[in-house]
Amino acid sequence: MSLIELSAWIESYLEFEGVKQPKQATDSPSNNVKHESFVFTRRGKIGA
Repeated sequence: MSLIELSAWIESYLEFEGVKQPKQATDSPSNNVKHESFVFTRRGKIGA
C-alpha cells in the first residue's frame, strides 16, 4: 500500500467513523470515489 493510499484510507476511515467532518458535501464526486476506495481497501487489503 502506498503512502497516498494509506493517507486516503485513514481520512476516509475517520470520516466514516464520524471523527472528522467531510470537507465536501456527501454527494460530491470526490467523496463518493473516496468512499468506494475505502470499501475496496477494507475488503481487498486490510481484510485479507
